[in-house]
Amino acid sequence: NNISWEGYPNKVIKIRASYSDTLNCTDKTDAYTNLTQNNPRLIINNSQVISTNSMNTIVDVYTKSYVLSSNDNCTDAKELEVEGIISNGGVSIESNASTGANSGDFSWTWCALTERL
Repeated sequence: NNISWEGYPNKVIKIRASYSDTLNCTDKTDAYTNLTQNNPRLIINNSQVISTNSMNTIVDVYTKSYVLSSNDNCTDAKELEVEGIISNGGVSIESNASTGANSGDFSWTWCALTERL
């Protein structure tokens, strides 16, 4: 909630999908199921992505359930669903940040000390 992502060209929001059966795409509990269930435990809303790319470039549903990623026939269909959930949650794509915290408030953090803030 109220997050601004900047500096990533694509695949800013990565959601992992895991499968117990990759032939039938049988879901296991993971970020994907926690985002898409009726009462989601993972909620991404009221945030911004600073980019010139579209939502389908920014959101990535990925899996490590396959030995070869070229065999992945499960995640492509789920990306549209996740893109819709994230868009409907109020995540917008902007050219400049208009929400977020003052980075000076976090000068004590590891991210600030390692210039990753």
